[in-house]
Amino acid sequence: MTILDEHFRPFQLDRLRNFLYAHWHEDIPVLSLRCDRYKNFCTMASQSRDGEIVSRVLEGFGFEVCRGSSHRGGGTALLGMREAFRAGKNLALAVDGPKGPRHQVKSGIMALSQKEGASIIIGTANAKYKLVFRKSWDQMWFPVPFSPIVALFSEPIPFQPDLSFEERRLHLERRMLELKEKAENYFTQKCHSESRRAAARRLEESRSRD
Repeated sequence: MTILDEHFRPFQLDRLRNFLYAHWHEDIPVLSLRCDRYKNFCTMASQSRDGEIVSRVLEGFGFEVCRGSSHRGGGTALLGMREAFRAGKNLALAVDGPKGPRHQVKSGIMALSQKEGASIIIGTANAKYKLVFRKSWDQMWFPVPFSPIVALFSEPIPFQPDLSFEERRLHLERRMLELKEKAENYFTQKCHSESRRAAARRLEESRSRD
């Protein structure tokens, strides 16, 4: 997997600070597999049976998991995440979970950012070849074995007290959609760039023979 920042440079995690990490629900499988290398993460899983499965998987990857959602136990889960953040952990949240609407940022991460004055880093991913569950609300996807994968992370977005709660939510939503679009276009753009470089090499070789 290639892990880059939003400018397509190698992404380096700042280990001296902790952040809130925002991602879409569909990216959970891939981002979870890669964030295990960083450890020191706390996330949230719903209290449903599906949430129990997700919780066990994430704990296996080294995550601390707070159980709850916007429908049930959310207040307790957010309190647990605030305590984890104050203890130095990074927080990761699927901001449109657990049941959507897809690509609509909910209030949980905004409340955490406001209460802790914390910066948010956006994470997203894509694969050149993938299996997408089109009938699921989030269109969750898994990479085809051996497919190239890219994960993109934004620069930290600082808490902006001069904006309203809704303005901050919409700003985050827009930035997340923009980064997702970059990830979706990554392999197409890379292919075009490689084609242009190959064409330039062929032209240079032709000129040198002449």
